[in-house]
Amino acid sequence: MAIKMASYGEIVWDVFGGSKKLGGAPLNFAYFCAKAGADSFVISAVGCDELGDRALETAKIAGVNIDYVARSGLPTGEVLVKMNPDKTHSFEILPARAWDAISISPQTKELLKTLDAFAYGTLCQRSARSRESLAEALSLLPETCLKIFDANIRQNFYSKEIVESSATRADFLKINEDELKIFREMFSVSENSAEAAIKAIAKRFGLKCVVLTLGGDGFVILNGGEIFCGKSLPVKVADTVGAGDSFLATFAVCLLQNKTLKECAAAANKTAAIVCSRSGAMCL
Repeated sequence: MAIKMASYGEIVWDVFGGSKKLGGAPLNFAYFCAKAGADSFVISAVGCDELGDRALETAKIAGVNIDYVARSGLPTGEVLVKMNPDKTHSFEILPARAWDAISISPQTKELLKTLDAFAYGTLCQRSARSRESLAEALSLLPETCLKIFDANIRQNFYSKEIVESSATRADFLKINEDELKIFREMFSVSENSAEAAIKAIAKRFGLKCVVLTLGGDGFVILNGGEIFCGKSLPVKVADTVGAGDSFLATFAVCLLQNKTLKECAAAANKTAAIVCSRSGAMCL
């Protein structure tokens, strides 16, 4: 039986100049989980507009179950993306979008009770309604469900309270190097090395696993007290959109398949390298 995984939060169109590509960390995560062999669902909302129609059609073709994506009177999410000289990106996330009004339907409640893993972040909690719906979703998960907090800290759409409550409810944390700096400042993490810092964070929040991605410098993973570090695979970078999502999703699926930490990291690293070599997140 396939592993059953769902992500909760934003569905957005990333606007690169004159082109638009479908994304958002929760949808990217669900896409890469499906590519790794899981039954993959996304819990979100899109507008009753042309972009909403296109989003649902594109996600379905990509292999993501869209039965739990509601239609909203608010417009479908959009993010203005700017490429920096080092080929990283900066984002302007437009306000008052459909994913700010996610609700938990009776159908969604039944899904939540059956999941093996559930992923969420901070951006989807910028509105009270979606934040309350996330709390409801977390309360319905079975005890055996792996709760994955992908911090996904963007712009000013977070607070210490949101980060702390999200990490406290999780089993598994994914952060990047910029988010590690924020965790250090927020929670007075004084340990110098990345390995020691994520051990301290894991201890504070009772986490089973922490994945720290370091861009081109690789990754550091703590799982069950075991630390594993690795370097990114050398590729010609097209862009980095979705790389962290692909690493997290592939690693999580492999972990739930009871593969070794080394095997999980190798598979995640390979997928992220492929994504970096292609344009856009949903590119496999």
